[in-house]
Amino acid sequence: MTPEDLPGQFRIEKVQVLNWGAYSGLQVMHVGRSGTAILGPSGRGKSTLLDAMASVIMPNPQEFNQAARDDKGRKRERTIYSYARGHTDHRRDENKRSGTTTYLRPPGSAGFASGTAITWSDGVAARVTAFRLAWVAPDTTGADMIGANTVYGFVHDDFDLAGLDGLSGVRAGASPLSKSSLGILVDSDRGDVIDPSQSRMHAKMRTAMSMGRTDESQRLAMQLLRRAQASKGIFNINALFKEFVLTEPLAMTRWDTALAAYREASLLYDEFEYARKRFDALAQLPTLAERYTTAGSDYVAKQRLRQEPDTGGPSRLQVWHAEKVAEWAARETDTNRIEHAEVDEKVQAARLSAKTAKDAFDDVIDTLTAAGGDPTKTLALQLEGARKELDGLEEARDELTAQLAEFGLVLPSSQGDLTLLQASMAEIHAKLTADQVELDRQAHERQADLALLKRRIAKLTKEIEQLKQRRGNIPEEAEGMRNRIARATRLPADRLPYLGELLQLKPEHRRWEQAVLSVLRGLAQQLAVAETDLPVVRRHVNDNDMGGAITLVRVRAPGSVPAPIANTVPALLDIADSPYRDWLVRELVEHFSYWCVEHDSQLSEPRPPGTIGSVTLAGMRTGARDRYVKNDRKSPYKWIGWDNHQLRADLAEEASSLRGELPSTELKADQASAARDACRDSVLRLEVMQEGIAWTRIDTEPVLQRISVLEEQIERADTPETRELRRRLDLAHDKLHKTGLVVEKVEDKLATIDAAWVSSWMCETPPQGRSTTSRR
Repeated sequence: MTPEDLPGQFRIEKVQVLNWGAYSGLQVMHVGRSGTAILGPSGRGKSTLLDAMASVIMPNPQEFNQAARDDKGRKRERTIYSYARGHTDHRRDENKRSGTTTYLRPPGSAGFASGTAITWSDGVAARVTAFRLAWVAPDTTGADMIGANTVYGFVHDDFDLAGLDGLSGVRAGASPLSKSSLGILVDSDRGDVIDPSQSRMHAKMRTAMSMGRTDESQRLAMQLLRRAQASKGIFNINALFKEFVLTEPLAMTRWDTALAAYREASLLYDEFEYARKRFDALAQLPTLAERYTTAGSDYVAKQRLRQEPDTGGPSRLQVWHAEKVAEWAARETDTNRIEHAEVDEKVQAARLSAKTAKDAFDDVIDTLTAAGGDPTKTLALQLEGARKELDGLEEARDELTAQLAEFGLVLPSSQGDLTLLQASMAEIHAKLTADQVELDRQAHERQADLALLKRRIAKLTKEIEQLKQRRGNIPEEAEGMRNRIARATRLPADRLPYLGELLQLKPEHRRWEQAVLSVLRGLAQQLAVAETDLPVVRRHVNDNDMGGAITLVRVRAPGSVPAPIANTVPALLDIADSPYRDWLVRELVEHFSYWCVEHDSQLSEPRPPGTIGSVTLAGMRTGARDRYVKNDRKSPYKWIGWDNHQLRADLAEEASSLRGELPSTELKADQASAARDACRDSVLRLEVMQEGIAWTRIDTEPVLQRISVLEEQIERADTPETRELRRRLDLAHDKLHKTGLVVEKVEDKLATIDAAWVSSWMCETPPQGRSTTSRR
């Protein structure tokens, strides 16, 4: 059976390496489920790839593969730092006391992400990915600094590192790889983990991939993987096997003796099994022989019955069958006659007992009639009806009492109390009706708040997903407008950038962001068009409804490019390399050189030559004709910048905050709806009581008086002679009923016997033209 025929076992499917050792950028290796061999001469990166995988799987501290050391005993250890920087060479100076180290990604260069991701598949549908990522800043100079900027993750799906290739730092001294920034790329609801702790990622990996059934077995499995990965040579592997697998290494010396004993025991067991099976097979032989003899005799007798007579009369089989039928009919007839006689006697006795009971019952009736009858039964029935009526009234009173208690009312004791109660009920009804109107309004408001909150969360989630598909900080409608123009004019979209996409605030000037936005927000929203492309773009914009405002900027050759003036807005910016760079620099210097000041009192102070105005840290700037302008309109899209990681993180944080408000908003909506429904139900119950309440339905006095009168009448009519006649009448009635049941039972049995008689007689009667050897 091949490995492909074994679904359910997790095996490595893909390995992604990002800026690791000699591997620059993102490199992806796909692994076949049946295995992949990694071949190549020394120094071509085999051990580097294995160490990249070990940095994810192996627990810290790392023990990289010893094959990664230089040959000839130079013992140059590989570390996380040397792999991240891409250590290529180390040359000693002539004094042999110091040296120079060469890196592919040396300190001082731009920051970058370094790490590895391993994806496993179970061959059916499940995939999991474990990864280790570290941010290497320009000033990172050792493994400890890398460890401080390292994050680990475990995702229940594929995890693509392509989005992290070329990632740039957000601000000086800060890592863009954090639990919050990477959290938007995974789904925590399905159990994905992003954490700076490697142990939590390993615990999730062992649980998801069933690596051992206990914590101890999981620990030993990880330790064995580490030791096996660091081993080199058959002797190390042999020692590793003895240490982890054999509890007594000397057991291997007794292998031949144990094998010979096992083979001898196996042969003896085979002989025993063979003898046992033969004995079991012969044990059933006597029984089978007896059954064979009986079957043979029966077969001979039946074969004789099938022989046809020579005289032309009935066959032996017909005669044998007729004899068997006659014998059976005779037995059934005799049995039926005996049972019929016995049941006849029981029927006569039961009928006699029933007649005696009937006569006794009639005698008691005659005696009771002669004594003038018994009025107590009629009176007792009337008393029983009156008491049932009283019970119904009491039940209605109890139910009404409980209903009135809900509204703080009590059961009325007279018709006058009932009139006052009805007035109170009308007042309560009016108040509850007014309350219901207010509760309806509150419930609708709470439901509207809940719906609005859900729409805001959905909108933010959609915006985050859309931002993942594009770079920059421009809104979706602006991106769509630019794409429509590009399609219509058949120009590449990157030739029509918004000016804000070409600008980036330098990390060290992040605190001046509000000032830069105040000065450049309008410029950032303008679409740059090369002079050669302007006619066709301008014609399309003029001839079509763009669905919004747009400003086209003709970009011409700038000639000389002036340098930004220090402490002005242009000096705070990085400008992207593009065909429009020189023109944009000139545009910024000539028209947007605002002098940066800390406080509004400095806006009136003299400015250096070449500046056109001043702007404060809070974003207030000077305008023409003694105007001072400040725009604090909030918008998540700042238009400036070509990296939207921070925007996505801000939107994700806002969405998370709104999700935090969702439970309380849902609770308020549910409580408002419940209060409205409770008030509505109270109004309905009160209306039912108002319609159904009447004094005749709760007044018990007439029934109590009637019960008292009936009890007095029964007491006068219930004499000792009458009670004795009633007792005799009850006994006679019970006996008459029991004897009637006995008569019915025995008569049913007699009918059953008669039906059996007819059936046996029909079976005994021979067909027309034939005769039988038996007679009834």
